[in-house]
Amino acid sequence: MTDPDISNTIVYLRPRSVEAIRALYDPRNSDLVWTITPHDPMAGPSNSFALHPRVFRLGFNSEQKQASEGFLVGTGSDSDIFIPNHGDIPDPHPGNFRIHYNFESGALLITAVGRLRIGATVLEYEQSLLLMAGTDVECESPALRYMFEFPDLGQYAADHEAKYRAYVGKLGIPNALYMAASRSEEPLLGGVYKSICELGRGGFGTVHKAVNIMTGALYAIKQIPDKLNTKFREYREKERAIIDQLHHPNILHYHHAFVDGTVLYIVMELAVNDLNAHLQSRGKPGQQISVPLRCIQSIAQQALSAIEYLHNRDITHRDLKHENIMVTKWNPATDLPTIKLADFGLVSFEPEPHSLVGTPGWLAPELSKACTQAKRSKKVPKGFKYTNAVDIWAMGKILKGLLGYVPETITNRGKTVPVPKDAALSLSKRMMSIKPKQRPTASLCLQDSWISAAPNPNGLAASKRRRSSSSSASSAQVNKRVKAKLTSRQE
Repeated sequence: MTDPDISNTIVYLRPRSVEAIRALYDPRNSDLVWTITPHDPMAGPSNSFALHPRVFRLGFNSEQKQASEGFLVGTGSDSDIFIPNHGDIPDPHPGNFRIHYNFESGALLITAVGRLRIGATVLEYEQSLLLMAGTDVECESPALRYMFEFPDLGQYAADHEAKYRAYVGKLGIPNALYMAASRSEEPLLGGVYKSICELGRGGFGTVHKAVNIMTGALYAIKQIPDKLNTKFREYREKERAIIDQLHHPNILHYHHAFVDGTVLYIVMELAVNDLNAHLQSRGKPGQQISVPLRCIQSIAQQALSAIEYLHNRDITHRDLKHENIMVTKWNPATDLPTIKLADFGLVSFEPEPHSLVGTPGWLAPELSKACTQAKRSKKVPKGFKYTNAVDIWAMGKILKGLLGYVPETITNRGKTVPVPKDAALSLSKRMMSIKPKQRPTASLCLQDSWISAAPNPNGLAASKRRRSSSSSASSAQVNKRVKAKLTSRQE
């Protein structure tokens, strides 16, 4: 197979304001265009892309860089494309990035040096993404936007996937994503999502790991079929109704939902794993899993913060368990995870719900007792109601289970000392009180001395953390919007 002809490939720099246009180039031009042309990298700087057998770069800098370094765009003096700062670009390096071209696979790879937004995906420092034809790259500065246009290399790139992967490995970029440039015969979900693998399966459907073929962003997509069952439809509508309403750093972000045929697809933030599975994966084969108490302390604080957010809005989760607490990342600097609550198909928007739902083994005593009575009499006990204290009981059980990962003793300066778990066990016991009214609220749990001293995975102070998590819409506003959505869909 012959090499593809990319001699006419162009890159557009499209500023989004008149001021930026004046600052960057002659305003008589509609776009600033550089053409990729074959160029000898040893010939020095050029006003066009320099095509190299493995990478291309820009030669706008006085210093000739190594070809493997790609190029930088920004206002910094080390940029290959130097953009004068006229006051409308505050960041000295707004959206610096490197581009690598793999001639063997015909792939373009963008690596962030500054903060970049590519479609719905935000790339942080040194994160990478495979560029597709028509990729729209936005810099942190609102003044700059780059549009990349290049040939659809089709089967050429698909035939060289192994070579591409090897090339990315040589670059040492662990966050690079691969996306076949050829058109797949497998139908795309919603026209843009390609399923990569199945992550899990439950009573209401399956969850897939998927990639947006336009941006390269990874998501989890919940697939809920229409089984013409009232419970299934209620579950579908509840999750769909809250997608735009819940915004909290410890609640899994729901991006959007769409219906394809008789199946509802819910596009969600992709998590690493559920909490229990992730903690177990950190253990060494043949050895007992050991998790520091400070880690469990942080997990409990984050979960309680999300529960407080829900309860302040008259929302009861009703299905809290290890499997519905997801780990989205693990911060190596603090050695702490960021966790998020997930699966809102069983939520209640009433202060005193009465329906008997939940997972056996995770039901609060009052719910478990009512379920037993209902099983005998074939109906819900007359006048039965409960409160959001069922969430507190379930969280108390989660905390108790997590404390089992914490060793009883540790070695400190050559001495074996006991791990102080009494405060955590005491809180868990209070949360699991038989009588609902004796359980502390989520807000009171957060005021507990052990919880309030929890380390934050991102290193934020507790007061700042609490302010950021309580700044969203009020209970009345959220409930009004959610109930309105449910009502309109039922009509």
